Amino acid sequence: MSKFLIFSSIFVLFLFGSCSTNSNGSDDDNNNNNNNSKPITPENVLGTWEIYYFTKRMRPAGTQSGTGTTRRHAEYDGYRITFENERKTYFETNPLKQKTINGTYSVDESTSSITLKYASPHSGKDSTTVMRITRMDDGGSLYTRVIEYPLSVGDLKYEVEDIQYLRNIDKAPNAHPNVDKVALSRENMTGSWKVKKYTKTIDGTVDSAAGDTIVNSVYKFDKDYTYKAYSPDGEFIQHGPYAITDDVIHMYNSEDYSKDPSVFMVIQKSEKSFTHYFRQLLLPSNKVPQDWIIEAVFEKVE
Repeated sequence: MSKFLIFSSIFVLFLFGSCSTNSNGSDDDNNNNNNNSKPITPENVLGTWEIYYFTKRMRPAGTQSGTGTTRRHAEYDGYRITFENERKTYFETNPLKQKTINGTYSVDESTSSITLKYASPHSGKDSTTVMRITRMDDGGSLYTRVIEYPLSVGDLKYEVEDIQYLRNIDKAPNAHPNVDKVALSRENMTGSWKVKKYTKTIDGTVDSAAGDTIVNSVYKFDKDYTYKAYSPDGEFIQHGPYAITDDVIHMYNSEDYSKDPSVFMVIQKSEKSFTHYFRQLLLPSNKVPQDWIIEAVFEKVE
């Protein structure tokens, strides 16, 4: 999926990549009656906002909104949008804090929305996106955005609901209310980590051969926020910078920054090991979604 545009556009995914939901607050996504809610005003939206939790909910077209399968999309964590004062300009950055797009914005208090105007990085054409903010709370340090759009896979029709949870990095840089996360840091990830176990399950059936080319792979994370990856036989695969956002690691390939980064979402972490868990809804043409679960256990190499 393209990561040029996270806030300024919507990308319909045929590979519905996701991680398991571990929030106990997502059922409240569309509730605008929070007692701590603040109005969407030009003053309240100023600053830099970071995605700390992102879910997709998919249901067959025509069924009730708010129902269906929900998955966390940890690959979006760490993307930011900054709204600047006076000039009403904004820009977006990836988890490495590199600018990906910029433009102008306006706030409509009557509809609790923000309109973004920018030049598409793909076509160069002038483009417009309207962000609908469903809730801003905790003193204006957090807000929730919901986007709904149709998805067609062959003859099958779905409705998708993207729910973005963002925090103001000046007011609440480490906040993730109602979401349990493992605390990762450069210090506790530095070193070499070997894949000791890899399991892939599709619709409840384990792919017993999936780990044959992955087990014994090694990832080496250095203190300067760079990493190196090696195959099970020790062959160098790739290297580049990495970024950590709460429980998520984004690993970029220095040979081609246009490619989407590899992502680990860590659900368990100790001094000597960590567990990565990733879940996907794969949508083959004209077939019902397939539920993929990937789990990898890493052990520290002394």
